[in-house]
Amino acid sequence: MDQNRSLIFTNKQLNHLAFWLIATLCVLNLNAPMQALLNVSRPLSLLILFGCIIVLLTNRYRPTLVVNKTGMWYIICITLFLLVGGLGSDYGIDVLGSVINYGVGILLIFCSAASGFYAARDGEQQQFLFKLYLIFLLSTCSIFFSNYLMEYGLIDYRSEFRRSGFFLEPNDAGQVGCMTQAIGFALLRSTRKRFPVFLLSGVLLCYPAIFYTYSRASLITSVLLTISQLFFLRESRYFKAIATFVTALLLGAIFWLFTQGIERLDLSLTAAHRLDTTRALVMDQQISAETTGSRLLLFQVSISKTLDSPVFGNGLGSLTPIKEIGLGCHNSILLIFGESGVLVGLMFVMVLGHWARAGLRNRDRILKSLMVNYLLVLIMAMMVSHTVLQRRFHNILTGLCFGLAAGAAYRDSRQKQAARLDLNREPGNSLPPVYHIPAGTGVVR
Repeated sequence: MDQNRSLIFTNKQLNHLAFWLIATLCVLNLNAPMQALLNVSRPLSLLILFGCIIVLLTNRYRPTLVVNKTGMWYIICITLFLLVGGLGSDYGIDVLGSVINYGVGILLIFCSAASGFYAARDGEQQQFLFKLYLIFLLSTCSIFFSNYLMEYGLIDYRSEFRRSGFFLEPNDAGQVGCMTQAIGFALLRSTRKRFPVFLLSGVLLCYPAIFYTYSRASLITSVLLTISQLFFLRESRYFKAIATFVTALLLGAIFWLFTQGIERLDLSLTAAHRLDTTRALVMDQQISAETTGSRLLLFQVSISKTLDSPVFGNGLGSLTPIKEIGLGCHNSILLIFGESGVLVGLMFVMVLGHWARAGLRNRDRILKSLMVNYLLVLIMAMMVSHTVLQRRFHNILTGLCFGLAAGAAYRDSRQKQAARLDLNREPGNSLPPVYHIPAGTGVVR
């Protein structure tokens, strides 16, 4: 255990307290309702920054160890994106704002990784993730109370029929719902003696919440996430039977909705239209500007813009928005290619591939499921939005994936070292164990 103390708390306890403050503010997006109440832009941002500073001061491990190899390359890619894109940009103050937003994102990734490292180091990743699951679930449940939040002036919604909870954008609320499912599915693999009814109930509650956001990308992501869980079924027959039944039931309900259920529901014309375009996209493979919410057109224009300067990119801010049409590219991966060039873009894609490989090879059931589940949600979000890398709730879970994996690897390494030391002790020998120190390390035996 961490014996270093700061005031009345250990470093680990103070680290976790600061992290939970940050996670609560970012995942619940409390800046939005507080801004509506106080009429002050981002009133809680200084509190988030203060929490990040506390986490940095209480971390006792080097950064490369805390975020592991994948996380370090991820942060390097974002940094190169800012450097290369910034050098080629001529967009003035907008560039400075982007650099600040991305910089805060990098800071949140590292802080989340540091807290996750401490938790996994001491074998507490399950309890840690469960607490985070509760915060994400609370944020998802706020979607059901959107009308009350709007009535009391806590949120100024941009849509009359789409609900978004504490978020201004329904698409962001849908992504949070999918992230809640990703954590819940991972935790479902941790209980051995009894079926976790609470976890399953929370995951099931996310489906209607995501539906009420009418986010096409989130609806598709939720379905893909559900299907992917068939590859993570535990050995228990009891769990397999129930998981397979629930998955089949959900997929059957979704199939009914997309074949004949939309016409039978009492929906507004706009809501029915969004579901109709989703059905055309999924069932009929109709990829058009209408079914993709104009993202196909934006993708084509962004590709053309990227080809204007493929090596070093067009500069930071050139695709957010695109001058010719006044809209952003709505694709985070294409954003990196277009603004910083093909080299940084390919490096970022390779890092995502390494993330997938590391997740699939992880021996811990919970971490393996979490890393793969969330990567699916992250990539799907990247394909339809150019602001994912700046989203605070994404930064939190991204950093945790790196930190938990690094902490688990560190714990396993220490356990193997202890086991090797035990083998050096002979029965009945009271002499201290022999430590095998490699030559050339500068350590005196």
